[in-house]
Amino acid sequence: MATDPLAGILHRLRRTACAGGEGELPDEQLLKDFVAHRSESAIAALVRRHGPMVWGVCRRVLRRYHDAEDAFQATFLVLVRRAPAIAAPELLANWLYGVAYQTARKARATAAKRTGRERPPTEGPEPVAIERETWGDLWPVLDQELSRLPDTYRSVLVLCDLEGRTRKEAARDTGLPEGTVASRLARARGMLAARLAQRGVTLSGGALVALLAKSTASARVPEAVTASTLVVTRVCAGANGTVPGAVSALADGVLKSMTTIKLKTAVALALVLGALATGATLLNHPGAAAGDERPAAVRETPPASGDRAAPPPKREKEPLTAWGPEVGGLQAGLSILPDGKRSYSYGETITLFVRVRNTSKETVRFQYIRQFLDETPPTTIGADGKEFRQAGLAVLGMHGPVNVSLKPGEEVELESRMAGGAKRAGAPGWRYELRPVGGRGRGATEEPPLFVGRGKIGFQYERVLGNSSSGGLQIAPALSKLATGKLELEVGDAPEPARLDAMLRVQADTKKGIGIRFEHPGTADQSFASDEYRYAVLDKDGVQVNGALVHLPLAIHTTHLPKTERSVTDYSDYALDPRKLKSGEEYYVVVTVRNLTALAKFKSD
Repeated sequence: MATDPLAGILHRLRRTACAGGEGELPDEQLLKDFVAHRSESAIAALVRRHGPMVWGVCRRVLRRYHDAEDAFQATFLVLVRRAPAIAAPELLANWLYGVAYQTARKARATAAKRTGRERPPTEGPEPVAIERETWGDLWPVLDQELSRLPDTYRSVLVLCDLEGRTRKEAARDTGLPEGTVASRLARARGMLAARLAQRGVTLSGGALVALLAKSTASARVPEAVTASTLVVTRVCAGANGTVPGAVSALADGVLKSMTTIKLKTAVALALVLGALATGATLLNHPGAAAGDERPAAVRETPPASGDRAAPPPKREKEPLTAWGPEVGGLQAGLSILPDGKRSYSYGETITLFVRVRNTSKETVRFQYIRQFLDETPPTTIGADGKEFRQAGLAVLGMHGPVNVSLKPGEEVELESRMAGGAKRAGAPGWRYELRPVGGRGRGATEEPPLFVGRGKIGFQYERVLGNSSSGGLQIAPALSKLATGKLELEVGDAPEPARLDAMLRVQADTKKGIGIRFEHPGTADQSFASDEYRYAVLDKDGVQVNGALVHLPLAIHTTHLPKTERSVTDYSDYALDPRKLKSGEEYYVVVTVRNLTALAKFKSD
């Protein structure tokens, strides 16, 4: 396979960096030796074995070298203090990863506060441990999602992909069958790739493995950092000396957080047990739980008072609607299409409708400007009550008012001026593509984005009537407060992109550039966007060459692979920069798109 040479190079680099071997004592035995005898050699072996992985986490999260050094030392200081309480010593690598990430985040928060109080140092540039590579902006996202994986899966991924262990070695260290390790590793990679896709980072399986391996292979711990860390661990273990104040404060903060989390877990368990006991009581008395448990948005709306509420117009199927409070004889509701769908995925399009009905006994007249809601996306709120920021929009042209007169019981759907393009101008409904918070680049559709998180999301127009960027109305004070109810929908994982059934071929030349060709059996028509490509240049040792790729100012295009063609040639939006390459040296270009990865070897002129 095309990924084998790269995988072999990266595996050798990781094994060298992590310094592991068949004859070494396992983590469990080293930890027992340290707890029982305060063995300095045991803790030194653990620092050298897991140091590259921990240092990689610290340097990916923290930009300043000395902040990363403090976080590195604090991580192993926490290990020394918590060693007797580690429940699963065979999973020490996974435990250290979690502590390192938590410690680095605390160090970053401390550094951010300090930056506002201190002047920047003037001693000159700091030592550089890890270069900011072409894919450097992926590191924060990678660690955020990796830290959220369940321990069952993250533990094998840390061992195999971050520390370079083989599946056989990981099985030996964890005490699991090799087949279980293999299945959990595959599952962990799939879960991580799916989580990254939700953040706008789409990587094939091969590219993800390469990225994980590179994150540790390039993270060689400076000898000075290792030496200072061993001094700190010896002092904590009882030797003479002092621990730096910043390192001690970091470790104390992490230990406090760990205690708090343990306490919260115990409280949550007690609450669950109490809820189960209450549930058993309710089962014995079913009448106590006979209330209406349907979501508020789909319950029948009771009349506001007496016979003032009028039924909405008859429909073949009533849309799912969240009605707001009555204001000035009117009530506004937020609806989705009548199919009643309540679950969506990133990349899907949602069409929102704003309905206004007369709940009074008198005719109500009002005006609205179509472009007001075109320019004002709905408020979106996560399950934790946090509001997600949306991008604003200015609609060009004249913004004239629309006059509406509603008799008692009548209803109108407000019209959009832009949603869905010119063909939908003047039609009801606002169309948005659901995008992950912080997502960048081109969306899956041409619709404007609506940025949301995962889980239960509330959608609401807090104001239905208002003035647009080019249109003004005299709105009655009461009607200015007209708002919809909060429509709650579930937003889940984005569907996996379709696998490409093709053979990817890549050629590279410093003068001719990068050539891409697809050879496929012609079973079905396929297509993908050019921004799905990922590129990297590696030297002969597998280390990524920073700045060797130059992005060309080309528009995003769609590559079609018709089933009638035996091969399709595509053009790359990157070129090689010979100034970053040593003349006469051999290099590799790695190109990935979805599930396909190809490697091309070339020699710099």
